[in-house]
Amino acid sequence: MGLDDQKERCVLDDHCKILLEQYKVYVPTADKISDRRGDANKFYITLLTGLLTLFSILISIQKQIPVFMFALISIAVLGVTLCWLWYKTINSYAQLNSGKYIIINKIEDELAFKCFDEEWTILGKGKDKKIYDKLTDVEKRVPWIFGIAYSVLLVVALGFIIYSYYPSILHTLTLLF
Repeated sequence: MGLDDQKERCVLDDHCKILLEQYKVYVPTADKISDRRGDANKFYITLLTGLLTLFSILISIQKQIPVFMFALISIAVLGVTLCWLWYKTINSYAQLNSGKYIIINKIEDELAFKCFDEEWTILGKGKDKKIYDKLTDVEKRVPWIFGIAYSVLLVVALGFIIYSYYPSILHTLTLLF
């Protein structure tokens, strides 16, 4: 259905005027969700890079190995936990935005032109990454990357503890493999 055909769908009666005003008020709320989502991403990146900075400071001043290892494990566990929370936050914002666009599309059904629906159609409805790689899919990779880094940090710390304090366990493991 072309633009000219859709113009006939909504005559500017009171219902359409009210609908248009609701649309004008509602569409910016989707942008506000995107802004809040960006702020949440900045928050988690700041926390996680701050933890890595703390880790590097601890490495440079390590004096007592047990305290250092406890701090290292704590940082790694906190980092992995923050990555999981960040991933869940991104997912939650994506779900919230999806709900908002469903409502926007319902309002557009009664307006002269469905701009968001047309844009989504032009972008292949997010099915072809060559046309459009959904931001949520890209965003979700970042917590995974940080999560892998913090998981490696945790494994190294636990390995160091086992190597330092329980060499018999390490010897047994090497015999098994």
